[in-house]
Amino acid sequence: MSARLERIAAQKERHLEALEGMGLTGAFRTLRAIENQAHYEAELYCNGDIDSDESDRRDAIIAERVKRAFGGKLPEGFVLNGDPRGYALKIDFVSNEKVAIPDGMVRDWGGYGIIAPEFN
Repeated sequence: MSARLERIAAQKERHLEALEGMGLTGAFRTLRAIENQAHYEAELYCNGDIDSDESDRRDAIIAERVKRAFGGKLPEGFVLNGDPRGYALKIDFVSNEKVAIPDGMVRDWGGYGIIAPEFN
């Protein structure tokens, strides 16, 4: 295995351990599917294909799916990012001082934790 692939595998392993520490009981691939759906929904809203009421209804469904993946409780600081230019499922470490940043969690440039990043 190349050094790059080893680094990616190690980063993914650390990230998964961080998620498990936050209560993840479901499979990571389930979170990736939810991330993809949430990102698509953000694009629909941004493009004007759905209105705010429909977007709110769909956001509630997505949050419920995340909640199930974490054993019935949303992770502390969970936010659903409606900006389709980035990841949709995040943890707000920035404005929520009560939420500790788990070691190994992938974060964006703003310091938010990315729940289901793409590792490639």
